[in-house]
Amino acid sequence: MTAHDLFDHISTGARHLLDVLSYTVVLGVLVQLIPPIAGTLSIIWLCLQMFAYFRRKAWLTDEERNSSK
Repeated sequence: MTAHDLFDHISTGARHLLDVLSYTVVLGVLVQLIPPIAGTLSIIWLCLQMFAYFRRKAWLTDEERNSSK
């Protein structure tokens, strides 16, 4: 008996129930994974913004030094 034979003997109602259960599990996994991923991406974005700010500030300081000469 193969897995294909097993699924052939399951009624349509049971298949729909298994589909709903499967979708519920997938949704649950996504809900648990999205907040840590979003938090990590937010931290990375904030670090990039800080890096760009300090780099721009240093660049403007160099430009001001060169313009006063």
